[in-house]
Amino acid sequence: MDAPTLPAGTWRGTNTFRLMPSDDPATAPLTLVVADAGALLQVRYVWEHPSDGPQHGGLAVGPAHEGDGHEEDGTALIALWRDTWHQPEARVVRGTIGDGAIALEYSYEGDWTWRILMEHPAADTVVLRMVNVVPASVTGSEALSYDAMCAHLRPEISSMG
Repeated sequence: MDAPTLPAGTWRGTNTFRLMPSDDPATAPLTLVVADAGALLQVRYVWEHPSDGPQHGGLAVGPAHEGDGHEEDGTALIALWRDTWHQPEARVVRGTIGDGAIALEYSYEGDWTWRILMEHPAADTVVLRMVNVVPASVTGSEALSYDAMCAHLRPEISSMG
């Protein structure tokens, strides 16, 4: 498999953030920069936390190989992710690519799950979602997943000289 793809360039839009599902959502701008780095896809983003101010994060995403604990079916991905607010220490995340979407996830704090989804549903749209999954051990019933962050982005239009 080649590097996973999203359209290269700068994408801007509005991000909706909430820490827990019962929290009121807060909106602020988010900028996403996508670059093709050969066998890797590099993604950098800048967003604003409602109380803690400007934050930034990034991913380096590439194809996973059988030795990485995945079957080589051409859809497995491995990535390194860091976010100044969500995850200050870099973490390895794993996932898949399919139908124009990149889906990554990792477990934390025991049985909690964090998912990062990047989709390209139209030529002029990229969607970045970060989904938190509250485990059944906390909810007392079924696991609950919700968008902790969801940004709908459009390509930056450079000024014409």
